Amino acid sequence: TSRCHASCRQSETSSPGPVGYRIPTFDYRTLLQIRRRLTQEDKEGEKDKGNKTTKTAATAPKKGSKSKKRGGTVEDSKDSNWSDEGKRNAAKFMRTYADLGIDGIKAEYREKIESYKSPSYSDAAYKANMAKNRHKHLTTLSDDLRVSMDEGKRYINASWLYDKTKVHRQYILTQTPLESTMEDFWTMVFEHKVIVVAILCDNQENGQEIMPDFWPTKPGDFKNYGNMAVSFKKSEEIAKEIVTQLEVLPEGCSNSHLVCIVQFKAWGETFTQSMGRNLLKVIRVIAKVEGLTAGPIAVMDELSGISRASIMCCADVYSALIYKGDKQATLPDVCKWARKARPGAVKSEDDYLSIIKTIMEYLYRTNQEKFAEQFQKICGNPEDLN
Repeated sequence: TSRCHASCRQSETSSPGPVGYRIPTFDYRTLLQIRRRLTQEDKEGEKDKGNKTTKTAATAPKKGSKSKKRGGTVEDSKDSNWSDEGKRNAAKFMRTYADLGIDGIKAEYREKIESYKSPSYSDAAYKANMAKNRHKHLTTLSDDLRVSMDEGKRYINASWLYDKTKVHRQYILTQTPLESTMEDFWTMVFEHKVIVVAILCDNQENGQEIMPDFWPTKPGDFKNYGNMAVSFKKSEEIAKEIVTQLEVLPEGCSNSHLVCIVQFKAWGETFTQSMGRNLLKVIRVIAKVEGLTAGPIAVMDELSGISRASIMCCADVYSALIYKGDKQATLPDVCKWARKARPGAVKSEDDYLSIIKTIMEYLYRTNQEKFAEQFQKICGNPEDLN
């Protein structure tokens, strides 16, 4: 049986992802329904232009809109729509880290995260496939939460984040594809039914190539990556970002898969309020697309998923846990999970501070009057956020 047939079989069975994650199956009727919904979203978007409020994790909804909870993923950030447990969690988070201050936050990182290494750490697959790793001087992948393909026979530098029993949204942290791994990447997208690919970097940064083009960029175009055919279906603007819908079809298969890809290019070297806003914008765009169907979100950045991608994912996951009213998981716990998946994730005090600032900006937007003083202690003047 050829490799592409194995991919098709995998799409109809349980995924090798975390906690028995089951891949949803799609037929052409489902794909047509999704396309119709995207078209309807376009029409509604035209009517709503100029309205800055959107029901997502990053912005408050219109007055009178109803709250939605989806397995712990935050979709509505207005304080009045939170549960009492969620409100208490939010207040505790803001109070705790405002009281710690910048120096205390950095001390918490050094004490609880900096030296953390998973007790079950193994990098055997990483070392056995060095030609498929972009950053060979960094160990960016461990075997603990590695994404499996083709029933475990195929390697890709990608990891699962977070526990599906606690949050609905599942992330895959991965590297930007190499010329030699583009087929692997699109195979992963198809097998695991990835619904969004979020790219948190430019093609080149600081004079260095971060990634080659690995998807068709013009309407009607298609490209073959080994046995995987990828075609450009449509593009739309969401939150001023261009989201491209692609169709992925393995050779010899009759059922294709739709995925949306969006590239965010506006990044600075260090955290600023604009960077925090960019991270929340990424989450907002993901939530908009995620509302159409279910599936993992693949995120990549300039450093194999251990830089901006891990910051954003940790911030979003812990924001969802706060919203749910979870009383067990701590922010260091989430960061340790990220480091278990990708040993270089949350690699510095500044990264940890960036996660906290991003969560604080999100929570501040839910109740500006209540959290203004605490926000200002860590993030500075909030005047330019609105």
